[in-house]
Amino acid sequence: MRRATSHPFTWRLPRAADSYSELLVTLEQSGEIIINKTKNDMELDGNRVMLILTQEETLKFEAGIPAYIQLRAYNSPTDAPGSKVWKIPVYRSLNEEVLT
Repeated sequence: MRRATSHPFTWRLPRAADSYSELLVTLEQSGEIIINKTKNDMELDGNRVMLILTQEETLKFEAGIPAYIQLRAYNSPTDAPGSKVWKIPVYRSLNEEVLT
């Protein structure tokens, strides 16, 4: 992930994404939760979930320190899958101005 850019993430769930009552994506860095995103923040297509971080959101992460991301879903107490926790390298941009 490069700071000051928009960055997409995609996951595939075991079944239709819109069938889950809750979806939560958590991004953390250095043991601190930086961003939580809910189902309303995501694009759902079949069993695919897509989340795009904005330029402002990627600027919340410090370059050179890895971040971690995980998607969790909930439908019932016995149907609450979670993705692997993925390590994401965080890179700087030469110019970290937010473009409009």
